[in-house]
Amino acid sequence: MRGPPFASRSATACRDRDEGATTPPTWPVAPVEPVELDERHVDGEDACLNGGKPAITSSLTPLLEARFSGAPTRGFKFEYRIPGTSPSTVVLTADAYLTPQVEPAHTYEWRVRAVGATGWSEWCAFAVRPMTVD
Repeated sequence: MRGPPFASRSATACRDRDEGATTPPTWPVAPVEPVELDERHVDGEDACLNGGKPAITSSLTPLLEARFSGAPTRGFKFEYRIPGTSPSTVVLTADAYLTPQVEPAHTYEWRVRAVGATGWSEWCAFAVRPMTVD
């Protein structure tokens, strides 16, 4: 039995198809409210305002949160990765937050966008502390 047609597609292929679409949809689409990213947080701390240094977390499921002005209603896309590696992971969420499962002692970068809005945010980094044995 074959799986669903999207099972073998990579996150990058899906992302590129979404962002690079040049053909308008054939069904009616409601107008999109203007949306602007106000700030991003990792576990409640400002994620990108620390002089280029990654935010630090001890959590293996950190809370990545974006705050937008405007009224995005179509969901959000989060993308995260270990810098310099591929592929990245793209996740579609209904709300403006994500709790990915990450590995200790790694640095990750992430970005976000409101679905139906133009463009991704800048990349922002966070580092996961190494696990320690007491």
